[in-house]
Amino acid sequence: MVHDMKRVLITLAAFVLTILPANAQVPMTGTFVAEATCAAPSAIREGGPNPGNVTVAAGQSYQLLGRNSVPGSHYLILVPGAEPERRWVPYGCGRVGSQPDSTQEARRAVPDIDASQPEVEEFVLAANWHASFCETRPDMRECSGGDSPLSFALHGLWPQQAGQYCNVPDRVRSADEAGRWSRLPAVELSRSAARNLAHVMPGVESGLDRHQWVKHGSCSGLQPDVYFNSAARLINQLNESLVGELFVRNVGNTLSSRQIRRAFDDAFGRGAGDRVLVDCVTVDDRRLIRELRISLAGQISQDQPLARLIASAPQQAWGCREGEVDAPGQARIR
Repeated sequence: MVHDMKRVLITLAAFVLTILPANAQVPMTGTFVAEATCAAPSAIREGGPNPGNVTVAAGQSYQLLGRNSVPGSHYLILVPGAEPERRWVPYGCGRVGSQPDSTQEARRAVPDIDASQPEVEEFVLAANWHASFCETRPDMRECSGGDSPLSFALHGLWPQQAGQYCNVPDRVRSADEAGRWSRLPAVELSRSAARNLAHVMPGVESGLDRHQWVKHGSCSGLQPDVYFNSAARLINQLNESLVGELFVRNVGNTLSSRQIRRAFDDAFGRGAGDRVLVDCVTVDDRRLIRELRISLAGQISQDQPLARLIASAPQQAWGCREGEVDAPGQARIR
């Protein structure tokens, strides 16, 4: 009798463990596009199993199945050929794009872009090490001078739960997805906001501000001045921190993800480093640190400190293990 009871309890426990992930999952449809190489475990608890050591590949698209429940930190995707195929990836590893439905089509039919969406509370701040970017895209206008600023530049501030291209007309979205950024509507900014943005986003010369606003800012729940002023302020705080000092001190040297995370802890508080994904790129057999993707949570405003936004944000995957801090024009001078 006791033996039978134990067997029933074990069976019941196994059943509960089987259904828990489903109960904790928020269904989603669409695609997930990886923007870094990240581990894709079959469970998201700390140290969760990753049968086959599966990773997602940068630039690759995957079917999106859902995310974990609020506040949320990971997406559930389908990785063909993996066993099991259902895998989890952290928010900061890539972008999601929803499949069109009647509501989205109606939104895109609106002639003007309107950012009056409900305020979202989770973002990823993408901070680009500009010298590394110019190694990969020397043809871009902002790289043509040969010298890049010795600092992080603003790539983007990406809402994590509100989707992309909110209230964006089809013709504008098509131009953006085709990379024709010069044909996108100019972002209406005050003179001070435009000046602040140009200081931290060299890509303004190539229309990066237009692209970021159309794809991400339109879903932020913020007006353009607040959105870009806030992002610029956060990048300035990063550059003025111990993290910025670490990178400037180590130009031409290799930094590990562990060193970078430790610097975030020292600069922004214990645990801050767990909210950072380090993205690298290989150029002529050199492994370069290309970007830091920093999880943020809270209300974005022009006076919100970076440390506070990081403190309650979801944790990130490590990304690459280490990379070189590129110097301006280094590879092209050789």
